[in-house]
Amino acid sequence: PENESVARYIYGSDSFSTMTSETILSRAPQLLRLPTDQITDAADFFLSSVCNFTTTTDIDGDATSTQWTLATLLPVDPSLLTYCANDLYHGFEFLTNMMARGNPNTMLQTIRSQYYLSPIIATQLLRVGIDSGIDEQRVSNALGNASKASKNAVEGIVGDMGKSYREWRRIKDGEGSI
Repeated sequence: PENESVARYIYGSDSFSTMTSETILSRAPQLLRLPTDQITDAADFFLSSVCNFTTTTDIDGDATSTQWTLATLLPVDPSLLTYCANDLYHGFEFLTNMMARGNPNTMLQTIRSQYYLSPIIATQLLRVGIDSGIDEQRVSNALGNASKASKNAVEGIVGDMGKSYREWRRIKDGEGSI
């Protein structure tokens, strides 16, 4: 493992191999009732969120590249898999825009750095972004619905006014009586 103290904190041992399906389900039992596709789509999000790091490690100055993914957070909080993939993508985008000037690699580096300081706070940072992204979508949908309702009301009023005007013109021109 990259950080044995992290493994000890999460699993109570120095080994990442102690994470079993029973451990995951005991910490996120709602995974049993969710559609498999939803869980695999969420897992795909975590596996595809990759950050590359280049570090100089040898005396010749040759750089080596390592990768870190958000999947590293799943043993800390497997309930992250209960989110829909669209919510995960939108939430990460929201967090990236709010905290990293729209640069996803910078956001991944921030989460990674926080992970080594406090794995739980790193997962909470991501969760705040996801929940805020969901809230943003709710507000956007509510505003969209309000806009549609307002548009329909205006169309109805304009239609009624047009009908009333046509009726008034018909009466004024002597085509009917009051």
